[in-house]
Amino acid sequence: MLNSSHRFRAPVYIPELPHLYFEYSPASKMSFLANIFTALTCLLAVAGAVPTALPRASGNCPSTGKATRQEPSALYSVFPGSPDVAKKSVGFNVATYNNASQIEQLLVFTDIPAEAKKCTLGWAQGEQPERLFIVKGGDALTEFKQLSGFPSKGVTYNTAKEFDTAGESVGAADFTNWDDLPAQTHIVGNIDCKSTVYLKAALRNPNGNTKVFLEQSDKNGVYIEYSC
Repeated sequence: MLNSSHRFRAPVYIPELPHLYFEYSPASKMSFLANIFTALTCLLAVAGAVPTALPRASGNCPSTGKATRQEPSALYSVFPGSPDVAKKSVGFNVATYNNASQIEQLLVFTDIPAEAKKCTLGWAQGEQPERLFIVKGGDALTEFKQLSGFPSKGVTYNTAKEFDTAGESVGAADFTNWDDLPAQTHIVGNIDCKSTVYLKAALRNPNGNTKVFLEQSDKNGVYIEYSC
């Protein structure tokens, strides 16, 4: 008979993350399935490129010296290979396969106070029981660029291209192997403070055959931290 130290390989399908396999032990099976069920329920409940309602700051500037963390108000998955298609997302999701970038992410942050002086992009992972965080592949270095604007309607890879004018990225997040580690926050880089910030993220190496999914919540995902 197998004991709890043995690990099994079972296929679990998540939209936008095709052909992924997750390893888990019997001891963690129930919590694993509960997390997957919750994620699937959320994913199946949304369709089309419509902003996802997520917690966000009130727009009031904090006292001098204090910082406020703000989650995105909307996330979109866009597809370079299907440039007129997009889906709103409940988490941060990028992927490469067949030697090309297949899934990229657009992020919208709203209600940043006009008085904000320093804005920093980062990402966080909660404790393992409190997150759905999957990294498959060995090259999960993800580049972020700040967009000059955003499509007023019909958000797709094609309609967002005209706003991708920045010559350099604001920084990169390396998700490689972090899905096996405890809670941690990570700094990506400084960005221009604006009342509404638009970002685009994609895996830097299109040949990496890598997939990343990190749920967006108050303990997980990409955030902007600002101070006044």
